[in-house]
Amino acid sequence: MTLSAHPFVSVRHELMKRRILVEVPLRRFSRQETACYLDLVFPENRFPKELAEVVQARSNGNPLFVSEIARDLMERGAVRRREGQWCIEASLDQVHQSLPLSIQSVIERKLAQLDAEDKLLMMTASLQGIQFDSRLAAIAAGFPVSEAEQRL
Repeated sequence: MTLSAHPFVSVRHELMKRRILVEVPLRRFSRQETACYLDLVFPENRFPKELAEVVQARSNGNPLFVSEIARDLMERGAVRRREGQWCIEASLDQVHQSLPLSIQSVIERKLAQLDAEDKLLMMTASLQGIQFDSRLAAIAAGFPVSEAEQRL
């Protein structure tokens, strides 16, 4: 599906025209804002304050990267909830070493988790570029169009 043909584009435009939707550009998080974000995602945590510094340094305050690092910590079990509190399961140095190096690393990890059919479909769609026609990707990858659109 091309970006311009995506239903959200026209809805977004209409909502902005009616002043119902306002785009808010995100700036980079400060160390304090990163710590606050971690406290919101992991309430009642027993994290050392240095964890926010490590996340801040690795993410350079990029809000998307900060949120993906938090999700990555949870998914890999680097942080767990025990007795009602979030705790780090390894040393701070081990956590730091295991963090994704970049937002690209996060994307690569997510792609590695896809099953073979999803990978085939994503690779086929990517051949068209940033914008793609899901119908063409489905046909080229040998998927029914409705299934391909659901997977994408």
